[in-house]
Amino acid sequence: MTKIQHQLTIDDRWHGTRLDQALAHELSHFSRNQVQDFIKEGGVRINNQVITSQKHRLRLGDCVNIDIDHQPPTSKN
Repeated sequence: MTKIQHQLTIDDRWHGTRLDQALAHELSHFSRNQVQDFIKEGGVRINNQVITSQKHRLRLGDCVNIDIDHQPPTSKN
């Protein structure tokens, strides 16, 4: 299990963007579906409030914290 922690302060670039779109770009090593799952599971907070809607629109100055436990895929040999 891998612990992933990331913090992002929303600037003009992400203002008005959906949460899942911004995080899929910031966490580019994960698919958008994986990012949506992280959000639904409660692994994302905005301004210290858990957000479970991937459609949430980001606002200028929002502080986004990602704190998830991720199980990397196992290789099949």
